[in-house]
Amino acid sequence: VADSEVLSVIMLSALVFLVTVATSTAMVAWDDERYHVKALAISAAINIGLNAVLIPLWGLTGAALATLASVCFLAAAEICRLRRRDGVAILAPLLRRRPG
Repeated sequence: VADSEVLSVIMLSALVFLVTVATSTAMVAWDDERYHVKALAISAAINIGLNAVLIPLWGLTGAALATLASVCFLAAAEICRLRRRDGVAILAPLLRRRPG
């Protein structure tokens, strides 16, 4: 197993996790903890299920990919909730095209 491959996936997971820090903070501030807890529980179930499948196939890389997938689910679920609920566009400023 290439250690750099595993580390790269884990670092990407950490970056995505930073998004969930912002979204979960907003959800708590707006009294939407229940949705956050549900999304977090589903994310944990995804992680456990994918670990069961991917670790036997790819070892540490499989575990890192399972973590990435579950964190991406959590970020996407919370971004969608905030956008639907309050019209909050978390990533819009980052995705806008810059003139020039």
